[in-house]
Amino acid sequence: MKKIFSILFALVLAVLLTFGACVPDGNGGEPTVQEWIPDIHGEVSFMQLEWMASPEEALYPYSNVGAVEFTFEDDAGDWLFDQHGGGWLNVVIDTTAAGGDLQWAVQNLYLTYQNLDYLLGSTPSVQFSLGLDGETPIEGLEAAVFLSSEPLEEQPEAEELFPYTVSLMPYLVGGRLDGGSANSTIPLIITPWIGPISLPDRTASINITVADVVPIDEGHMGCAPGAAARSISYLGEVHGFATDDPQDIYDDLVNWMDTDICSNGTTDANMLSGKNSYCAANNLSINSETVSFDMEKVQDALDADCDVEILIGWSGGGHVAMVTSVTRHANGSYTIRYVDDPQGDGVAENKERIISTNSTGGFGGSRVDGFMIECV
Repeated sequence: MKKIFSILFALVLAVLLTFGACVPDGNGGEPTVQEWIPDIHGEVSFMQLEWMASPEEALYPYSNVGAVEFTFEDDAGDWLFDQHGGGWLNVVIDTTAAGGDLQWAVQNLYLTYQNLDYLLGSTPSVQFSLGLDGETPIEGLEAAVFLSSEPLEEQPEAEELFPYTVSLMPYLVGGRLDGGSANSTIPLIITPWIGPISLPDRTASINITVADVVPIDEGHMGCAPGAAARSISYLGEVHGFATDDPQDIYDDLVNWMDTDICSNGTTDANMLSGKNSYCAANNLSINSETVSFDMEKVQDALDADCDVEILIGWSGGGHVAMVTSVTRHANGSYTIRYVDDPQGDGVAENKERIISTNSTGGFGGSRVDGFMIECV
């Protein structure tokens, strides 16, 4: 929830701040850093994830996993439009009141957008460690958010931290291989969200805004048919052919993919064969294939108005989601944005999430196993 404070004080904060020990801006100087201003740059919301084993059972009711979500106003475009090369978000939080500490929770989150419509249609979120014991509820924290023209090497210093409410959010995703969120070790090993201290050299994206991606109500273990339903609807919109109602597509794909909505989700083989069988039965000229961590092929596919699903794996389970953009950085790492739906709540939504992987697809105790690419 955004902190409301006086317009006068907001204008004072609008003065650009610069910090030392940062990556040079490409012109030989230090990057420009500005503190995030509510009502000018947008809104910031913090959550503590209630890590669910099923729609009815919380595995970690007050997990150590926090999340922050951004909603943008027009002025954020001065930093995040691709004609300016994009920008970086950094978040410093203080959870001392709940037994935590002052920490650099989100480090160098790179974002870029094609234009104002894409910016205003985006609500990206990332997960990070709250620095707590995994059993303590937290109702509020203090934080400062920064926009920078380049990635930072050291934690930025704020003149003042501002209080934010922290909401408790049920979190249940997954259904690839043999399990979902309950089989992930993330609540036990979560760290700060860390992006690369490396400049981007290519970004590829879908050609509609995230706000225009059709939302799907995913049932428990329904990530694979959910992602594929979004994909079919997207391809129909982009290439101008008719498709069924997106939720009906999802319901049909649950059957075609032989998805076990009770416990085991969808196997990779059934995901691909079920997608192909659905398209054949509905006379849709969509060619689908699964590929390994071939990021050049993925970016080429996005640029060619194809659709891409990411296949995320962890010990004992995994997840599938529709990719909305991929940025390659100069050091070979990647910033990947995708959308999915909180499962089992009966509401059709798109949550935009961001991960930062190394050059082989590893990130935060998980991995990117590959992708499913679908082209007309």
